[in-house]
Amino acid sequence: MVHAETGCIKRSGQFHVSRTGGKPFIWELSNRVPGEHIMFTSVFSHKHAGRAVSAFMVLLGAAFVFGTLSCKQPTETETETTVIVVEPVTSSDSFIGTWTSTDSYAITSSSVTYYDGGYGYDWIGTPVGKYETSSSSGYIYVEYTSVGSGMDSSLVGTYIAVSYKNLSASSTVQMATAYKSDGAGSESTLSAAVTEFTIDNGYYSYYGSYSYSE
Repeated sequence: MVHAETGCIKRSGQFHVSRTGGKPFIWELSNRVPGEHIMFTSVFSHKHAGRAVSAFMVLLGAAFVFGTLSCKQPTETETETTVIVVEPVTSSDSFIGTWTSTDSYAITSSSVTYYDGGYGYDWIGTPVGKYETSSSSGYIYVEYTSVGSGMDSSLVGTYIAVSYKNLSASSTVQMATAYKSDGAGSESTLSAAVTEFTIDNGYYSYYGSYSYSE
């Protein structure tokens, strides 16, 4: 379609220039919505048409490049990392004490003794660190120094973890030594024990309930 007043040709999605006598040019850039057009009026006369069109195309190209460069580029998906800080066990820790049920844990800053009630699965170890997940829960990491008759003697010198939760100082707590049917019995290093013996890895499916006795 040609405008009688301007001689400007409309074609959807394209850019066209026409002229009528010595009148200024009308630059028309139609968008992709039928019937809607954005009009740009040139201050140049028709004798500068070629130069104006060339300049416009240069500007249009520059705008495209700038827009492309300024677009936000996709970034790699960030993964969440959990930092575990293992601290020394001290005599002021709330889990220090003897906790009894049908079995028992006796915990000091220098030793952990587990008594299983006479089934041969008791053990003694040295607490080598703790990781507190809250004020009433966490892990105690232990290096075996002695194991009962029902356990493999090769466990001595390896590492295990005890999980505790719902701790009420000098009152009650729930505890469990790391175990799952297809899991590791111990680890050769502390760092491996910290990584392996977690609730998220499927250990500690059963907790015993214990009362503070001293």
